[in-house]
Amino acid sequence: QDSVREDKEAASTAAQWGLQAWPNPVQARGGAEITITGAPSAIEEPVMLTLLDNTGRIIIKEQPITNRLKIELAGYPSGVYYIQARRGKEQVFYKIVKTE
Repeated sequence: QDSVREDKEAASTAAQWGLQAWPNPVQARGGAEITITGAPSAIEEPVMLTLLDNTGRIIIKEQPITNRLKIELAGYPSGVYYIQARRGKEQVFYKIVKTE
């Protein structure tokens, strides 16, 4: 129950930032497009996006120039990944799933 509540709270915070990733789940040979659209401050201030695997290992770390970033997951195993968006001292996480 706690993990479900935490997932809902994280999704709510990510939604406040306008953070989305699709498709989710990501297919084996596909990628995900990450967008930050909802909060104008998320676009006006630099945002660092980090893709982490389920162990917390950094896969990709980028500061996109626009509010969209395309990431390819074709070379990575199936499983749960997290997008961390950080702006100053604020951060949110968004869970994505990669399937076979």
